Amino acid sequence: MASKTKASKRSRHDHGFAAVARPPSCPGLTELAIRLARRIPASAAGGGGNLVFSPLSVYAALALVAAGAAGDTLAELLGVLGVASYDELAGLVGRLVGKALADLSGTGGPCVSFVSAVWHDMARTLAPSFRAAAVLSFMAETHAVDMRSRREAVGQINAWAKKATNELIDSVIDGELPADADVVVTNAIYFKAMF
Repeated sequence: MASKTKASKRSRHDHGFAAVARPPSCPGLTELAIRLARRIPASAAGGGGNLVFSPLSVYAALALVAAGAAGDTLAELLGVLGVASYDELAGLVGRLVGKALADLSGTGGPCVSFVSAVWHDMARTLAPSFRAAAVLSFMAETHAVDMRSRREAVGQINAWAKKATNELIDSVIDGELPADADVVVTNAIYFKAMF
């Protein structure tokens, strides 16, 4: 009987969220977050506002780039991301996205939507192995767009971000894409919770 009573009590730190398995340890993500936080100037918030960035978003985007890299570029990306191999990276990102960014709104927890996409010029074909890695290991979508119509491509990318974030983020790209862009990697996070 005592254990039943003890289990029903809430601590002052319990916000009613369902118990969640702890996300996997990721020293590389932690190190990247610290390096990014040190490099983002306070003035980036503009006008004394708050600046929010997601180290996990940056990590996931770089991991997706690593999926298409080879040789020295892959080795450098793996070093930045703090992993020894591409297989380790793919498994880690899959677990992070699956656990740390799980939507718990159905159980009273936070509403979370994490989406990634690779946008490529319609005249260019993604290698089947890269497309498979993007979709299966990194839970990313792939989209072909006409990169020659830069304004239209930006419109499609921003419309995707707006829809994926429940219209909280209007755009992820301001202005136009560089003239030599053939591939664009994007991700967006929608997070809503009681604090």
